[in-house]
Amino acid sequence: EKRLKQTSIDDSDDDEDLIEKEKRLERERLAELGKVRAERERIEEEKMAELRAREEEENRQLLLLTQKREEGKKRRLEQEKANLEARTRDDLRCPIVVIMGHVDTGKTKLLDKI
Repeated sequence: EKRLKQTSIDDSDDDEDLIEKEKRLERERLAELGKVRAERERIEEEKMAELRAREEEENRQLLLLTQKREEGKKRRLEQEKANLEARTRDDLRCPIVVIMGHVDTGKTKLLDKI
């Protein structure tokens, strides 16, 4: 009987040790899963930060391009306005004349008369 009780006590100690061991293994597994998840979140956050930085740079480039276009347009309008104000009767451009017609209709004679 004493031996049976001793075996029974030993079995219950072994069961408690197994339970504790399983609990410890489960905690370690959960801790490892937590580390993996944290690493994935860190990587995802880095990707998102990189994407945001790229978008901000593209927006900045687009803004600069738009500003340059507006400045160029403003300069062209100012130059055109200055040219119109500086124009005199003597500065007018020479006219360009085109005479079209079929063969042997007198185009050359008309130009000779002018």
